[in-house]
Amino acid sequence: DYNLFLALLPTWGSYVADRNKSKRIFHEENAYIYGKFLGERYRDKPNIIWVLGGDRSGLGFEKIWEAMARGLREGDNGRHLITYHPRGQQTSSEWFHQSEWLDFNMVQTGHTAPNFCVYDYISNDYDLVPSKPVINGEPAYEDICIWLNGANPRHDAYEIRKQAYWSVFAGAFGHTYGNNNIWQMYKREFEPVIWASSTWFEALEHPGAGQLIHLRRLMESRPFLSRIPDQSILKNNNPSYAADHIRVTRDGTYGQNDASYIMLYLPYYKSFNVDTRVIGGKNLKVWWYSPSTGQVLVQGEFENTGQFNFNLRSNFIKPEQMGPDWVIVIDDVARNYPEPGKLYQDLNK
Repeated sequence: DYNLFLALLPTWGSYVADRNKSKRIFHEENAYIYGKFLGERYRDKPNIIWVLGGDRSGLGFEKIWEAMARGLREGDNGRHLITYHPRGQQTSSEWFHQSEWLDFNMVQTGHTAPNFCVYDYISNDYDLVPSKPVINGEPAYEDICIWLNGANPRHDAYEIRKQAYWSVFAGAFGHTYGNNNIWQMYKREFEPVIWASSTWFEALEHPGAGQLIHLRRLMESRPFLSRIPDQSILKNNNPSYAADHIRVTRDGTYGQNDASYIMLYLPYYKSFNVDTRVIGGKNLKVWWYSPSTGQVLVQGEFENTGQFNFNLRSNFIKPEQMGPDWVIVIDDVARNYPEPGKLYQDLNK
C-alpha cells in the first residue's frame, strides 16, 4: 500500500552458522527444500528482496547458502533479487561474488570508530569483475555506542551523514539508515539492548533520520544511471582514513569530456582543487549543498579552464551557515540543471 520493498531473510544466520552447533538446523538438503518452498510461496509478491546471511560470515558455510539460494531461484523463477548480509567489516563478495544468484553485493561496514573508511569497502566491490551493484547494508547506526561499547560516545547524525555520502559517492547504489533504538523497538518497559537511550518512536525524530532524504533528493536532481565514482579528478592531498577525506562522483565515462556534473563531498569546509576537463561545456555553475538541511548556496558561474580551485580564505561560507559538511556541485551551465535537491525529471537521459 505504501510502495515499500521488504528485505526478507529466509533465516537468521545463527541457524546456519552459529558457534553453538546445537542451534544449527540447516544443511545443504533442507536449505534447498526450504528455499524452494519460500520461493514458490512468495513468487507473485512483487515487493520482496531476499537477503541471505543474517549478519554472519559465509566462510565454511558456502554450500548451505548456495543451496538455499538455488532453491529460492527455482521456486520463484528468478523474479526476485537476492543478496547476502555479512558481519561487520565484511562484504558478500568475499564468498559469493562469482555466484550467479547474487544480484548485488552488500557490505556491512559496521558500528566502528568515527571516520571509518567505508569508501574502501564500497570501491573494492564496485571495481570487481563481473560488475555488480553494491550497497552499504549496515553502516553505523545513529545513537549506537562506538564499537558497541557503552563506555564509548555514540554515533551522531554527522557521522551517519559522512558514512552515507562517502558510501554513495564511492559507488554504492544506495544506503541504509539505522538507529540503535529502532532496530530493537525499544520501549521503557523493556530491558534495553546495547544501551538504548530513547523509545523507538522518539528515535523516529532523531536528526539523522530526517537528513538522509537530502541525499536522495540530491542524487535524483541529476542524471543518476550514468553516475560513476572518480577520485582521479581530485588534485588535493587526500589521505584515506581521515576525518576530512573527500569523495568525488560524476556522470559520464572515464577519460572523456562528456560529464555534465561533478559532485564532491567535503566532511569539513576546506580548500579543494578538481580537474574539470571531464566536463565539455565552456562554462561551469558551482553550488554548495548542505547534507544536514538541504540548503543550497550559489557560488556563481565560471569559465571552464580545466580546473576549479576553491581557496578556504575566500570565506564563502559564513559562520552562521550550516555545516560542517558540504557537497559541492559543479554543473555544465549549458545543461540548465535545477538547483541541487530539486527534482530532475529525465533521470535516464
